[in-house]
Amino acid sequence: MIDPATAPLAALILRLCLGIMFIAHAMLKWRVFTLPGTIAFFKSLGLPGWFAHVTITVELVGAAGLILGVCPRYVALLLIPLIL
Repeated sequence: MIDPATAPLAALILRLCLGIMFIAHAMLKWRVFTLPGTIAFFKSLGLPGWFAHVTITVELVGAAGLILGVCPRYVALLLIPLIL
C-alpha cells in the first residue's frame, strides 16, 4: 500500500535520480567522447550527425525539467525515446 505521507518524497527522489542520470549521459557524450566523437558514432549508426547536438540538448533540458519539477510527467514521457 502506498503511504500518502512519504509518496511525494519518493517521487522527488526518483525525479532527482533520473535527472542526474540524464545529466551524466549528456556530459559523457560531450566531455568524454567529445562532440566530434559523438557525431561520428551517430553517423556510424546511420543517423545524421546533427542529431548528436539535439540529443545532448534534449538530455540537458529534460534533466533540468525533471530536477526543477517543471511538468515532470510530460518531460519524462518526452525523454522515453532517448532511453529506448
